[in-house]
Amino acid sequence: MRESVYWPKSYKDVAQMVLNCNECINESSSRKEPIIMTDFPDRPWKEVAMDLCPFERKHFLIINDYYSRYPEFSRLDNLSEETVILHTKSIFARHVLWVGDAKEQPNK
Repeated sequence: MRESVYWPKSYKDVAQMVLNCNECINESSSRKEPIIMTDFPDRPWKEVAMDLCPFERKHFLIINDYYSRYPEFSRLDNLSEETVILHTKSIFARHVLWVGDAKEQPNK
């Protein structure tokens, strides 16, 4: 809002309006998603969470290992499939070891 409209105390006025707006309250409370519990993995990098996040007009890929809680961040030049896959493979290459049967190992 600050980029398009401003007046003294505008932030405070808008915050107060939203706090008192029944429609705003109903809409924000209906968006909550339930927490989905997962089993704790038996080794690092077996289960991960991934997200694409904008920050200060840049895009980042964040991959978080459920076992160690270690996050990896990668700045993306664009949001194309190729770019996301390339950065994901790069992060996995640093951390993931194949632990299955050698005959089942995926092609690189």
